[in-house]
Amino acid sequence: MKYFCIGVWKTATTTVGFALNELVKGPHCGWNIPNRRMHLEGNVNELRKVIKNHRTFDDTPWNTMKMIHIVKDEYPDSKFVLTERDPCEWIDSMIQWNFDDIAHPMIGHLYTKDNVKRVKVVMTKKEIEEQRLISPVYRMYKEELEFFDFKLRRMEVLSRNKDAWIAWRYTRKKYLQNLLGDRLLTIKFGKDKPLSWELLSTWINKHNPDVKVRKGKMKKYNSNKIKPEK
Repeated sequence: MKYFCIGVWKTATTTVGFALNELVKGPHCGWNIPNRRMHLEGNVNELRKVIKNHRTFDDTPWNTMKMIHIVKDEYPDSKFVLTERDPCEWIDSMIQWNFDDIAHPMIGHLYTKDNVKRVKVVMTKKEIEEQRLISPVYRMYKEELEFFDFKLRRMEVLSRNKDAWIAWRYTRKKYLQNLLGDRLLTIKFGKDKPLSWELLSTWINKHNPDVKVRKGKMKKYNSNKIKPEK
């Protein structure tokens, strides 16, 4: 049985993905550049091999609509977890992470011994326009929004389009709930409602009795300490 965390970006997908793996064990596959590249190039067969060799998954490309449909059909016993962060907290996090402009996706990473510092790369208008065509970040957002008839070109500046981004996330959630039914667990969290081990482990225990129910707050996984890929 395979488990996928399919929340949108900035909804603790990494934390919940690693929590899933801690509960059910086995090889884990989170976000990485090669998999994202294979997804954007339409290399689905290679991604199928990745799925075959892992048990738990989170983030891109596993949270894309294309891959969710493939997994749903090809692994009928697979389970999905949708992370739902407080809408206001989520959009503020998105604004901060993307420097408020999806059309300016050139984010540099300065790696230090223990952390990663993100800095916005200065670009001309022409360079930004070129990035719209080649940036994997922009292309990924565009693909996911257009699946639900939302137009990224109208929503690039997040702070001016908060309602549209929140509406897209809500539309996506309702679609996934109808698509996946009881194969989907929705976990809601926010500053006043931390992620809980008990909800996740109890849900898994229902169809996997070997997993014991755990209690307490889930510890945030610090993805900033992931070393850069070579």
